[in-house]
Amino acid sequence: MSTQTTTATTNTPKKEAGHFRRNWFFYTLIVLALGAAAFFWFSKSMALAKQAKDFETEKAALIVDTEKVFAVNSEQHLVLTMKTFAWAVRSELNRGNQEQVDQYFQQLVKADKVEEITLVDREGTILLTTNKKNEGSKFVEEYADAVMQVEATTVMDFADKRIAAAPIMSLTSRTGTLVVRYKIDRLPMNGK
Repeated sequence: MSTQTTTATTNTPKKEAGHFRRNWFFYTLIVLALGAAAFFWFSKSMALAKQAKDFETEKAALIVDTEKVFAVNSEQHLVLTMKTFAWAVRSELNRGNQEQVDQYFQQLVKADKVEEITLVDREGTILLTTNKKNEGSKFVEEYADAVMQVEATTVMDFADKRIAAAPIMSLTSRTGTLVVRYKIDRLPMNGK
């Protein structure tokens, strides 16, 4: 019997290796593939985030530059318009034709951005204005001191107003100051 027990123990089949031991290479490839995919996803998302941040910075800089150019062009346009308007007003005042100046005022104030037009004499008294209740009174706007001192056509911003002022000169002296109050032009931007 002892021979039989020995053969029985030697004939028992070997225990097979586990599923993981047999397929370790396959599982290692899966883990490596998932790790590589995670690495590429993370690196791409970081690159996209950096690119988005760079884009926003560049966009903000372009908007600032565009607004500066727009403001300069708008101011140059207002100065040119005011010079021409001041010449027309001066010409009519030298002829003593205040009714024509008043008609100029009434036509120009109909423009989209123009709020009020005022002609002030050297002493600060309002001679003509589109706001008729102020005629004959003192010019006491917050910007009065600044505009009464201008020596050339000037554009200034006060709070939410853009003020264009031009001196009205006779042949020998200053007759008064022409003041036009505008709504401030804003550059139209999408999303603002």
